[in-house]
Amino acid sequence: MRKLQTIPKEVSKIFSDDSKMHEKEVLLRQALIDYPESEAGILHLLMICLSCQEKEQECIDVCDKIITLLDENDEKSEIYCYQGKRYHDLKNDDKAIESYNKAIELDRSYCGVAEAIGDLAKIYKERLDWENVIKTYDFVTDDKKYEIYDQTDKHFEQGRAYAMLKEHFKAIECYDKYLELVPDDTGILLNKGAMYGEMDLWDEAIVLFNKCLKIDPTFAEAYYSIGVAQNGKGDYLMAMHYYLETLKLKPDHLSALNNLGAITANDLGNVQEGIDMLEKALELAKDDDPYKSFLILNLCKINNHLTNFERADYYKAKFMGLFGFEMIEGDDEEDED
Repeated sequence: MRKLQTIPKEVSKIFSDDSKMHEKEVLLRQALIDYPESEAGILHLLMICLSCQEKEQECIDVCDKIITLLDENDEKSEIYCYQGKRYHDLKNDDKAIESYNKAIELDRSYCGVAEAIGDLAKIYKERLDWENVIKTYDFVTDDKKYEIYDQTDKHFEQGRAYAMLKEHFKAIECYDKYLELVPDDTGILLNKGAMYGEMDLWDEAIVLFNKCLKIDPTFAEAYYSIGVAQNGKGDYLMAMHYYLETLKLKPDHLSALNNLGAITANDLGNVQEGIDMLEKALELAKDDDPYKSFLILNLCKINNHLTNFERADYYKAKFMGLFGFEMIEGDDEEDED
């Protein structure tokens, strides 16, 4: 007998009328006394009512009570999913993990479990726990019984997790499975190319970046990535060409400006021109842009090599200031690099 659906008509009307949630809560609590034979179903409505009022802990306590009354696994799974969300809202992620895992264990065919898997993986991602992200998405199989799950999400998220773990070939394997389902996804093609790049397999990476451009000729990141690959191969002129192509499409592309300025100053010997490019990029950088530190550090190093120590110190102080430090006069002795 499915207890969550056993609700007297009189109680159903309480929840469907236009009264406020706190008023419904009072009526539902009275209904628990008046209709004890429908306790699980009424508690289910009360659970939703408490959640709408953001009474998260009370909602969790009601979930615990409901679970003791249920026999069907899919109904228990539903309540554990709901409880997991409430724990997550309270930032009690250890308890959220526990509830979500119980939901998954009880009935993976319940539709809400697909969302629970996503929420569980999100918690692990926030913790940078990539191994458990992978394990969580292992629950998503290609069994027809579980058609509620999105296979593309599984392959994307596991590929990203393997990439973070520097397990390049496993990441590529996941991206390949994703691309079987969505062959023209330029973002995944770019990610796959980046994996080859991290292994210094630049030619393989360039093939994928060029495939991106065939799909979308205006994809600035693909031009930039080819520039990085050519840079990795030591072909600085070709790298510059692709950085310039990137900037035609996205003039404020900080990493392209940074790399272009560094090549110009360090590899081609046009130091002042390179410095001008880096300073232009620095002007465009927002205060919270993580790439800003790379620009400042490059300017510091180039000025240091020019023996323009006053300017180098200026940029060193800016670099340290980004991280909340102050440079003490004379602290850069023996810090040429």
